[in-house]
Amino acid sequence: MGMTMSKLAKVTTFSECDSVESMLEQSNTNWDIQVVTANSPGHYDSGGYKALVRPDSNTALAFVSERFRPNSHRQQLAGLDTFIRNGDLVPVTCSVWDNGAILAYQLRAPMLDVVIQGKDVVSPLLTMVFGYGFKIADSAFFADFRWFCKNQMGTVSKLMTDRVRHRANVFTNYQDVLGKRLTELSGELSGHYDSMRRMLDKRLVGRPLYDYFGKAIGVEQEQVDMAWVSSPEDIRGPASAIPDILVCHAEDNGGAEGTVWHAYNAVTRYETHKHGHNAASRQRRMLLGAGAGVANRAFDIAAELAAGLV
Repeated sequence: MGMTMSKLAKVTTFSECDSVESMLEQSNTNWDIQVVTANSPGHYDSGGYKALVRPDSNTALAFVSERFRPNSHRQQLAGLDTFIRNGDLVPVTCSVWDNGAILAYQLRAPMLDVVIQGKDVVSPLLTMVFGYGFKIADSAFFADFRWFCKNQMGTVSKLMTDRVRHRANVFTNYQDVLGKRLTELSGELSGHYDSMRRMLDKRLVGRPLYDYFGKAIGVEQEQVDMAWVSSPEDIRGPASAIPDILVCHAEDNGGAEGTVWHAYNAVTRYETHKHGHNAASRQRRMLLGAGAGVANRAFDIAAELAAGLV
């Protein structure tokens, strides 16, 4: 049975990591989960369930059924070691929720970096999520990241075609699958980034800008109409986010003021910089929740606008 996940995370920004071991040491995640049964001496009254225990702190992270077989995040990450030592992947952050019940590691793939406009370097950030006792299981995906303003811009590719299920020796797949996907992505994403460049040439200001923001965050047109004619303090419901997105729009023009690129970056900047009470909850939303969906929808609509399809 799962546990309720906290929105707060402990985030480690990696510095000079050149191996998986150094990642694990810096983030204090260099441990393997222990499975403790109800009959183990002196520990957990698990009500017939097994406890997944973090051994360095003797903390129960979750209680699971007899059929549950946890994978090891250390073993799965080990498949990345050659890529990290060769510089093909550069460790960026590790986020830890609930003492280690959820772990999310992010790594940059420099070979996939592209320049969209001047100083705007965009590339897919590899995110690997591990869950001990949660329904999210383990997953890995690439998400666009705009390095200039630390702006995550939505998921662009799954590492696996499906989530990695809890089954024996799944970690042995990661190295082969990742190597293949890095090679494939360098070709697959050319059209994706061409769409971004087209956004630089398409103007989007005034009322159409409001309409775009509303569609991107899933606001009904009637509410967008009200937001257009109302003062920010008078806007209610989901449309109340539009003034905050306009603030993000004013803070960073992406080097292409008044364009679709400018507008798209305002939405993703809102999701990664403004939405929610703190940086940890925003990161959780972008990695594991609705934020990535908003960013992906914002991209799809922006790409259609830039191509003249809407």
